[in-house]
Amino acid sequence: PNPYVVPRLNLGDGLMYFSFYAFENHVCNPEMGDYVNMSREFVDYARGNPLALKVLGRDLRSKDEAHWRKLLDTLATSPNKTIQDLLKISYDELSEREKDFFLDIACFFRSEDEYYARSLLGSGDHDQSVEAAREITNLSHKFFISISCGRVEMHDMLHTFAMELCSLASSCGTNQEKRRLWNCNYIMAALQGKMETKTVRGI
Repeated sequence: PNPYVVPRLNLGDGLMYFSFYAFENHVCNPEMGDYVNMSREFVDYARGNPLALKVLGRDLRSKDEAHWRKLLDTLATSPNKTIQDLLKISYDELSEREKDFFLDIACFFRSEDEYYARSLLGSGDHDQSVEAAREITNLSHKFFISISCGRVEMHDMLHTFAMELCSLASSCGTNQEKRRLWNCNYIMAALQGKMETKTVRGI
């Protein structure tokens, strides 16, 4: 199926969500002057993605105006890299199983039926499928994925981030890293015996 476009938070909701993490009192009010305008700019850079708003807010919390302006300047020159560096911090906080499921979903199960995804992630075993359902729920609560109309969805920003992680592991990963092969060149190399397959997690 065609990927579902995950709705963005609008400016008002995005500003409220960002403020919860960025300010000690969880609120951005007009008396805060330049912080209000800068907050709107950060919400715009996050493109309505709750996880991006969260990681930006956490990074800015209790920081002075100079730090805020410096991060805005960095976002202006390299927005994708800056936000992905911050997303990596949240990704590193996931359990190993959550990391596996997040990357599996990005490669193989984006916009797929939730029951189908958790059945395969659970290897067809009932108990494992129950555990897979729990991990999918955890990822949803942490805004790495969302469930919409019974399908597992992922924001474009997070999908790009996940695929870059998988590409790095597939092209130059160590023996300990799990490879997910979705690129036809990698798949052909594996089938022709030109690639180590012991660490391949899925095709």
